[in-house]
Amino acid sequence: MADDPVRDAGEIPGREPPIGDMLAERARLWFLEASRHPFWRKFRDESKEDLGFYQGGKNQWSKDYSTEDYEKLVAAKRAVLSINHCLPQIEALVGYERRNRFDIKAAPQGGEDAEDTELLSWLLKFVQDQAEVPEYRSECFEDGAITGLSCLACEIDWSENAYQGEIVVSVLRPGEECVWDPHSRRYDLRDARYFLRYRWVFAQDLEAEFPEHAEEIGKALSSLSSAMLSTGEHKTTEGPVGNRYGDVRGHPVEDLGAEALFYDPDESRVLVLEAWYRDYEWRWMVVDKEGGKPVTEDAGGESLTRDAAVRLAEADSERLKAIRRRQRKIRMATILPATYQTIEDGPSPYDNDDGDFPFVPYWVFRKGDDVWGLIRNLKDPQRVENKRWSQLVDILAKYANLRIMYQEGSIADPKILEEPFSTAPIPYRAEPGEEVRPPGYLVPPLSELITALRNLAVEMGAKMREIGLNAELMGLKEDASSGVAIARRQAQGELIATRFFDNHKRTGKLFGQRLARRVAQRFTTEDVLRLTNPNTGEAFDVTVNPVLARKLNKDEWKTFRAKQQEAGRPKVLRDPSAMKYDVIIADTPATPSARASKALALIEIAEKFKALFPILIEDILELLDLPNRARVLQKFRATQQVNPAAGQPTGVPANGGGGAPGTMADALQRLQPPAPAVGV
Repeated sequence: MADDPVRDAGEIPGREPPIGDMLAERARLWFLEASRHPFWRKFRDESKEDLGFYQGGKNQWSKDYSTEDYEKLVAAKRAVLSINHCLPQIEALVGYERRNRFDIKAAPQGGEDAEDTELLSWLLKFVQDQAEVPEYRSECFEDGAITGLSCLACEIDWSENAYQGEIVVSVLRPGEECVWDPHSRRYDLRDARYFLRYRWVFAQDLEAEFPEHAEEIGKALSSLSSAMLSTGEHKTTEGPVGNRYGDVRGHPVEDLGAEALFYDPDESRVLVLEAWYRDYEWRWMVVDKEGGKPVTEDAGGESLTRDAAVRLAEADSERLKAIRRRQRKIRMATILPATYQTIEDGPSPYDNDDGDFPFVPYWVFRKGDDVWGLIRNLKDPQRVENKRWSQLVDILAKYANLRIMYQEGSIADPKILEEPFSTAPIPYRAEPGEEVRPPGYLVPPLSELITALRNLAVEMGAKMREIGLNAELMGLKEDASSGVAIARRQAQGELIATRFFDNHKRTGKLFGQRLARRVAQRFTTEDVLRLTNPNTGEAFDVTVNPVLARKLNKDEWKTFRAKQQEAGRPKVLRDPSAMKYDVIIADTPATPSARASKALALIEIAEKFKALFPILIEDILELLDLPNRARVLQKFRATQQVNPAAGQPTGVPANGGGGAPGTMADALQRLQPPAPAVGV
């Protein structure tokens, strides 16, 4: 059995596929192509070693994907140390990302959609919390920082709710759970011919998952098992030279080596490919030469056929023109490459997003066929440091024991010199005429050697800090009490980590587009949801896709919404699939710690420039996690009276005088609810 089909596929030749299921044959060839390509072979080996250096211990002794040095030292009972400097650098990067998470939001394309997109943003926030999107995005970021590549999947699971389904998010390990066209060069994989997700499944579980194909699957696997488990096969490549067709008593069996990559007869497990592949279809349309707006559907809402497009264009041949365009579509199939069977095949289940794969990669560093993350360039100094410290400790353990030396007629036991940890005396024989010396001690000259090894190990540790990241550069040092100082130190670290976070934001935007389309497909019936305004923390009810409002035009829709608000009924969000909006990454971080640091910076600015107090106060209150934040903000607005002459709020003196403290911190302190009295 091949536990790692991606790694081994290129080493075992396959047999000729039978004539029949052409899609299964294509998927099998896609898998073998990806497996043999240098991009996936190098990434598979390097990423496994990168992960080992992140985990530490024995894995940090890996060299060319082998821990032979470690095994030999352990077998010889030598000192073996692993001082993990890779883990803290990854944790500093990952910790900064977790403290500064940003939500996915919707931005209006026009002013009339502002209220709808705001409600859609809150709906996206609700879906992100339900599907644990922030946690999965952080996991994807961590995997990418270590290995250089990770992947997010945004799908709908219909196993429980067969009609609407539930939006689910998962993190895939490239090279371990999925591969795609290695010739693709676009970040979003739009130029990829295929995307393959694979898994090993027991034959009985597979038959239970696809009961309508159980008999077909059972027969195919039974036949393949008989061929793979039989002994003494007669192959066309064996036997007498003149009998290449096989003998009359044994049917010739082709080379079944490649089948071991896809099927394990001993445990009855089979590799299942979930193949997402690119297909095309021709679309007819009629273009207005003057207006430029195309017509793609007839009066009944059906796509134009060739004849319908030609007839429509002939009605006004001077202004209208019928053209044909090739449109990209994504299809999905379930394949058994071992038996060349296609279990299911059809269009993408996401009808509003059938032009893209439901997978979004996260790249860090990529040049040609090489992909790497933060760990890749830290491995050499980490190896040197571990080996030099281990060697230093080993030398001290071997030679630091003082052993008495005295003159004797001969060495009693020559093997005593070979025991590095022995403390037994070392007898030696004096030469004729040599003066007999008194007993002494063997003290090897270790000082210079130990100093050199120690300096080399320390130098490698410093090199790792220079190459990678650290907590101080990420603004996480404890003595940075000033908000401005924190921001400046973070800016220095962000300069080094720009690529990590810039690509992370790019992946988040692409993922947000998939998520928004899943929301539009999921909420196709009327639903009443309890959403939360992230700015104020206020919870309210929203009716999504109401039946009464689906057929209303724009003006009727506004009237309907106004009447709903006047009556105090839940807010209304029309059909998300009919809305026009852009997906963006929010400007304000979603985590409390990041909001607090930004609020601290604004407070320091407002303390220095008092005139900015009425401008910044609302932003500061939105960033702070105050109890009853919406009510506090409302009360503050009611108490502030602007002096037209001075342009200052009377509640907070510009110079700090007037019998009331004038600092921003004092003003915020007065807004805090009183602490409960404690009984004495």
